[in-house]
Amino acid sequence: MRTAATLSLLLIGLAAFARSQPDDSRPFQPNVLPALEIRRAAAPIQIDGELDDPGWQEAVAATNFAEIRPGDQSRPPVNTEALVAYSDTHLYLAFKAADSNPGAIRASLRDRDQMWQDDFVGIILDTYGDGAWAYEIFANPLGVQGDARWTAENEDDGFNLIFASQGKITAAGYQVEMAIPFSSLRFPDKPKQNWRITFFRTHPRDSRRQYSWASVSRDNPCFPCQFGTLSGINNV
Repeated sequence: MRTAATLSLLLIGLAAFARSQPDDSRPFQPNVLPALEIRRAAAPIQIDGELDDPGWQEAVAATNFAEIRPGDQSRPPVNTEALVAYSDTHLYLAFKAADSNPGAIRASLRDRDQMWQDDFVGIILDTYGDGAWAYEIFANPLGVQGDARWTAENEDDGFNLIFASQGKITAAGYQVEMAIPFSSLRFPDKPKQNWRITFFRTHPRDSRRQYSWASVSRDNPCFPCQFGTLSGINNV
């Protein structure tokens, strides 16, 4: 019986490790100017870090993140997936950040905007699509928030946005949920929105690795010009 139990635990651990690893059987192709059309959530979503609400069933997934630092549009050593949906009042985000060594995840309960040395996930969002400025909205694996206003000149982390977030460390890595009120965002006054976005993950281990859904080239001076497009948000 002990042998069977040990084997079962070993198989569970191997399965979690496999899920954390990207499929490197094919040459890596980063997402160049990707597009994501999202849908309304089919049911309410509770921000508790569990990702088990029926509302996520209509969510659209963003995958195939590229390492942009220190790698240059290369395959990351771990998988990341973001889920996106919306309601009349909120933009909903969920992240599944795989990690083959969850014990190495850096996360602590601390003040807002003091989590930049931790693991964290989030979005960089240009709601006007003109590259002039963008929202940076992040949370660490425990849901501690960090945000800033990006411009080509600097990042203003004195900027604070109202949103909800919660995270949870799991046997396979960690997961984070966010709900961003549309009332917290500025965007064009029109029925259909078309925003620029990238989903982002910082993975500090042997070096400070950063992964982006939209591939970002160091040779292109326009950072948000390389983001993907987010459409499907209507009448909010």
